[in-house]
Amino acid sequence: MVVVSTVLTATLPTIGLSFVALVACRSVYPAADRIEPQLTRHAG
Repeated sequence: MVVVSTVLTATLPTIGLSFVALVACRSVYPAADRIEPQLTRHAG
């Protein structure tokens, strides 16, 4: 029982962090695609 608890203690935060990273990427990448043309226009 201790082994199962230890494995779950390590697994749950890892899965949670992965899910948060996935959601963040799905919102940040499209925003970056919209902003990039404006940045390159001002830089060049």
